[in-house]
Amino acid sequence: MIHPLPQGRSFGEARIRRRIRTSLREQGFGVLRKRLVFLRELLSEDGSIYVHLDWKRGHYVKTLMDEVFGEHRFRSEIIWKSTSAHNNANNYGNIHQTIFYYSKGDNPVWNQIFVQYDVEYVETYFRYKDKDGRRFKSEDLTVPSRTAKNDFEFLGKRPSKKRGWGL
Repeated sequence: MIHPLPQGRSFGEARIRRRIRTSLREQGFGVLRKRLVFLRELLSEDGSIYVHLDWKRGHYVKTLMDEVFGEHRFRSEIIWKSTSAHNNANNYGNIHQTIFYYSKGDNPVWNQIFVQYDVEYVETYFRYKDKDGRRFKSEDLTVPSRTAKNDFEFLGKRPSKKRGWGL
């Protein structure tokens, strides 16, 4: 799997990614199909494959992987939020990438993944600590418009006049 995080990417890896993208555009998905068939043959019966894509090609590749591995071998679609929501005047913002998870056999090996958060990330986004030392972040729970549905008391509080709860 090509790791979805931007950390630790090498110049060579970026060059390989460009070459793969270029060959997919020029030669179509036949090249990818051949590679997926080859990779399926390399996998052990309890092996799995993860394919990381941007939002533009995910639906095509999902269909292709269903063909190569079988729909019943599809395990999960992992949505990787790659950026925060942003305004786009003419369209919805493209803020995610997709990782398809397939297995070769019926009983794939599953290793639970636990990754420590980067200390800088935790200290930046979870600046406050409760009395037990657990970190949290403080956010505005209101939205800038009040409607009948979001105008109510919550934990003994009401939003200000022009705001409603965003819960």
